Amino acid sequence: NAKFAASVEPGNADLMSRVAEIKDKRSRGEPTVPSKMGEEKATNPFLRIDISDELRKNVGVIETDTGADAFAKLRRAKDTF
Repeated sequence: NAKFAASVEPGNADLMSRVAEIKDKRSRGEPTVPSKMGEEKATNPFLRIDISDELRKNVGVIETDTGADAFAKLRRAKDTF
């Protein structure tokens, strides 16, 4: 999930920090879940599709797409990642 998120929103500094933290925890055999809701809102593309222009661009959302269209494009990108 972190790899996908980083691929569609590489300019998100919070996300990049979280990816590094996840890698570090995994290298020590520590769990990476659960997470806090604030972390999810700042890093989870499915919670950010309506606010991140970078993310929307990277999954092909256009100006006339509805919120449902944008979410569907993000889901398709994840499904084919």
